[in-house]
Amino acid sequence: MTAPVRLGPSFWRVWTAATVSELGSGLTYVALPLLTVTLTRDPRLVSLVGAVQTCPSCCSGCRAGRWPTRPTGGGSCGPPTSYARR
Repeated sequence: MTAPVRLGPSFWRVWTAATVSELGSGLTYVALPLLTVTLTRDPRLVSLVGAVQTCPSCCSGCRAGRWPTRPTGGGSCGPPTSYARR
Protein backbone atom coordinates (compact mmCIF):
# COMPACT_ATOMS: atom_id res chain seq x y z
CA MET A 1 0.00 0.00 0.00
CA THR A 2 1.31 3.46 -0.87
CA ALA A 3 1.61 6.34 1.56
CA PRO A 4 -1.06 9.04 1.31
CA VAL A 5 -0.11 12.19 -0.54
CA ARG A 6 0.38 15.15 1.78
CA LEU A 7 -1.01 18.46 0.63
CA GLY A 8 1.25 21.46 0.87
CA PRO A 9 0.67 24.80 2.59
CA SER A 10 -0.31 26.45 -0.69
CA PHE A 11 -3.31 24.14 -0.99
CA TRP A 12 -4.46 24.93 2.54
CA ARG A 13 -4.14 28.68 1.94
CA VAL A 14 -6.32 28.41 -1.18
CA TRP A 15 -8.78 26.11 0.58
CA THR A 16 -9.08 28.48 3.56
CA ALA A 17 -9.55 31.51 1.30
CA ALA A 18 -12.26 29.73 -0.70
CA THR A 19 -14.03 28.60 2.47
CA VAL A 20 -14.05 32.09 3.97
CA SER A 21 -15.27 33.54 0.68
CA GLU A 22 -18.13 31.05 0.41
CA LEU A 23 -19.16 31.65 4.03
CA GLY A 24 -19.23 35.39 3.39
CA SER A 25 -21.31 34.92 0.26
CA GLY A 26 -23.74 32.69 2.11
CA LEU A 27 -24.11 35.15 4.96
CA THR A 28 -24.76 37.98 2.51
CA TYR A 29 -27.29 35.85 0.65
CA VAL A 30 -29.25 35.39 3.89
CA ALA A 31 -28.62 38.77 5.55
CA LEU A 32 -29.60 41.08 2.69
CA PRO A 33 -33.26 39.97 2.50
CA LEU A 34 -33.45 40.04 6.31
CA LEU A 35 -32.13 43.58 6.30
CA THR A 36 -34.74 44.48 3.69
CA VAL A 37 -37.48 43.04 5.90
CA THR A 38 -36.34 45.21 8.80
CA LEU A 39 -36.35 48.33 6.62
CA THR A 40 -39.67 47.69 4.85
CA ARG A 41 -42.54 45.26 5.28
CA ASP A 42 -43.50 45.28 1.59
CA PRO A 43 -43.21 41.72 0.24
CA ARG A 44 -42.70 43.01 -3.31
CA LEU A 45 -39.58 44.91 -2.30
CA VAL A 46 -38.21 41.94 -0.38
CA SER A 47 -38.72 39.67 -3.40
CA LEU A 48 -37.22 42.32 -5.69
CA VAL A 49 -34.09 42.47 -3.52
CA GLY A 50 -33.83 38.67 -3.66
CA ALA A 51 -34.19 38.69 -7.45
CA VAL A 52 -31.66 41.49 -7.93
CA GLN A 53 -29.26 39.74 -5.56
CA THR A 54 -29.21 36.55 -7.66
CA CYS A 55 -29.17 38.34 -11.01
CA PRO A 56 -25.36 38.70 -11.38
CA SER A 57 -24.70 35.00 -10.84
CA CYS A 58 -27.52 34.03 -13.20
CA CYS A 59 -26.40 36.41 -15.93
CA SER A 60 -22.64 35.93 -15.79
CA GLY A 61 -22.23 32.54 -14.12
CA CYS A 62 -22.41 30.52 -17.31
CA ARG A 63 -19.85 32.62 -19.13
CA ALA A 64 -17.53 33.00 -16.15
CA GLY A 65 -17.59 29.27 -15.46
CA ARG A 66 -16.70 28.36 -19.02
CA TRP A 67 -14.08 31.05 -19.61
CA PRO A 68 -11.08 29.37 -17.89
CA THR A 69 -11.62 26.05 -19.66
CA ARG A 70 -11.71 27.44 -23.20
CA PRO A 71 -8.38 27.66 -24.98
CA THR A 72 -9.42 30.82 -26.88
CA GLY A 73 -11.38 32.41 -24.01
CA GLY A 74 -14.47 34.58 -24.34
CA GLY A 75 -17.48 33.63 -26.39
CA SER A 76 -20.96 32.65 -25.37
CA CYS A 77 -22.41 29.75 -23.42
CA GLY A 78 -22.70 27.55 -26.48
CA PRO A 79 -20.54 24.48 -27.15
CA PRO A 80 -16.83 25.21 -27.42
CA THR A 81 -16.17 25.26 -31.16
CA SER A 82 -12.41 25.59 -30.70
CA TYR A 83 -12.20 21.99 -29.47
CA ALA A 84 -13.89 20.69 -32.61
CA ARG A 85 -11.28 22.31 -34.89
CA ARG A 86 -8.40 20.26 -33.52
